[in-house]
Amino acid sequence: MESKFKSTINNLLLLILINSTFITTSIQTSTAKVDTLSQQVNSNTNQSKFPSFQTKEDTKQEDTKQEKLILDRYNQAIKLNPNYAVLYSDRGLFYMEQQKFDLALIDYNRALNLDPYSMETYNNRGNLYSYLGKIDLALADYERAIKVAKIVISPDYVYLSPYMNRGVLYAKQEKFELALADFDKILENAPKFAKVYVNRGKVYQKQGKIDLALADFNRAIQLSDQDWLAFFNLGLLYEEIGNFEMARINLQKSHELLITQGNINAATQVKEMLERLDH
Repeated sequence: MESKFKSTINNLLLLILINSTFITTSIQTSTAKVDTLSQQVNSNTNQSKFPSFQTKEDTKQEDTKQEKLILDRYNQAIKLNPNYAVLYSDRGLFYMEQQKFDLALIDYNRALNLDPYSMETYNNRGNLYSYLGKIDLALADYERAIKVAKIVISPDYVYLSPYMNRGVLYAKQEKFELALADFDKILENAPKFAKVYVNRGKVYQKQGKIDLALADFNRAIQLSDQDWLAFFNLGLLYEEIGNFEMARINLQKSHELLITQGNINAATQVKEMLERLDH
């Protein structure tokens, strides 16, 4: 039986950064980093006064102002500290989030020229290469991140992010055994890492190992019951095996979480799936 969700699932996946229901990890830009930059450049700015109600245009303008503020602070900090590799790496991640990929790559390369032992930068540049479809370069950077971590921290240290990202890349290439090896490596060291169970469950599903996939999705939900993607994947799996009642229950939960988390676009897509399932 052809899936009732096929006509909308590709639209939903476009809402996810890597166009996949797999999950990657990166070193995220944080408010703390921006605050640190403020201290470095001695920039004292007043917090914005938000009105009680905002239009979409107001929100867009505030987002643009915030993005410009962050970039200005990175630029000022780099001007004061031109040989500080971390600043280039962090600005590279900011550019990547803005989809300015050429600028992101330039900054990642600058960071690694200054500090060839930055495991985070190798991991994030690997994510950039993966997003751009440069698979061999991405795999090489993930491998470098893994090796550098063992040099910088300890020979026994397992840097989880590149294992996660490489596993996702292998899964997308349908190299399932290599993907499983990376996900298993993570779970040996972090058995409560819920998102890894989601990724491994997807691999099991693609291999037709339904019982193992169900177990992993349910384990992810036990560990993190606010993960909409775990419920979403579990719902799709139940739909695949013809259990439409359980598919509806899990997709409804995914929809509720998306609404709560403010992801209205994805919630709309899941709602359409539920409506199609009812027909």
